[in-house]
Amino acid sequence: MDKATVVDAICSGLKIPGIGESIEHAAVTRCVASVYDHIPVFVWQIVVSASDGIQEEEIDALLESISRTLAARANMPWVPVSIRKQVIDQILATLRSSLQIDAYLEALAK
Repeated sequence: MDKATVVDAICSGLKIPGIGESIEHAAVTRCVASVYDHIPVFVWQIVVSASDGIQEEEIDALLESISRTLAARANMPWVPVSIRKQVIDQILATLRSSLQIDAYLEALAK
């Protein structure tokens, strides 16, 4: 899944009061660009592996832990951690629900 698809998916479900759609889209694009490439391959491998062998609640807890960690570590000093976490949550949800997650993992592994 490419970044533009993730940005579009996030923007479709995210409405920030007082900010126009073009500014919101630009901000989400910057946030995704700052986070997307820093999600390690092992994280996606865990998510894929876990989805076959653990309960839904455990997957949700794992993704929540990943999201909190990435939000705290992402280099975006101009974005509050709570907003970073919302964007990261959307990235993880979009990638998790995508049928292209295996292709994404293969591309990262190369």
